[in-house]
Amino acid sequence: MNIIIKIFSIILLVLLILFGGLVLYLTFNDSRKIWGQEDLEERRLLVMSNKDELEYVHLTNHYNEEHNFQDLLSYSLKMSNSTEIANYYFFETYMGIRITKNYKMEDFAKLDKPERDFLLYMLEKGVKAGDSYNAEKLIYLYRNGIGVDINVNKADSLHKVIDSFKEKSN
Repeated sequence: MNIIIKIFSIILLVLLILFGGLVLYLTFNDSRKIWGQEDLEERRLLVMSNKDELEYVHLTNHYNEEHNFQDLLSYSLKMSNSTEIANYYFFETYMGIRITKNYKMEDFAKLDKPERDFLLYMLEKGVKAGDSYNAEKLIYLYRNGIGVDINVNKADSLHKVIDSFKEKSN
């Protein structure tokens, strides 16, 4: 009888720990649970008026969870002059709106030329600002000729740029 009580106690303890972990996860990882409309409006205002990078990251997480890419697009464009990663998020957001959230890089070629040109400009702007995510996207596009002419030299030079980013961070 004593062993049954111990086993039951252990099972109950494990269930309580799992339930507690789930509650913590939902509380701290789901912005919909912790942000009211006022909080969301305040974060939007901080991004648009102060170009607050931390609040921008919070908004990208929120809108990605909501799969609400249309609302994120304007903030990514606003932040593109302030933080290099915003150009990458702009690319991701735009592709998510025009194609689907689970787009493939090959889908880039399906966009109209003015759209492709603008997205290439945004990625190149991100590379100039020092972001390797933007460079990796461009390398893939140029190396494989997706929506652009194949340009191995440009892809190789972008690899060198990424290497220089790594050297600067060390």
